[in-house]
Amino acid sequence: MSVDEAKLLVRRIYRAFNERDAEALEHLLSADFIDHTAGDRQKSGIEGIRDVWASIWSKYPAIQIWVEDMFGEGDRLVARVTLQSSSDEGELASAIEIFQLADGRVIGLWNILSFSTS
Repeated sequence: MSVDEAKLLVRRIYRAFNERDAEALEHLLSADFIDHTAGDRQKSGIEGIRDVWASIWSKYPAIQIWVEDMFGEGDRLVARVTLQSSSDEGELASAIEIFQLADGRVIGLWNILSFSTS
């Protein structure tokens, strides 16, 4: 998978998040997907990410993810993103996410979130 193809795949994940389309994850993540930064209470695999997304959408109904930067090498793609909700809430957090890719899907994810203090 080229870096450009990887960028398109990751953008599709963010678009699915922004459009509240958790079902799209079936086509974007591998069946044995691992969220390496998941907490003990998060279910494993695609189901765990679906539950996390639903929880975020419930708490922040207007939340959107905006891609600031992306770059990749080998089987990894790094994205720097901003999570923003309604204009009343403003920026909620920024994140660095590292995606591991294989066979046209994401097989692994690591992320670091920095929550806004304002």
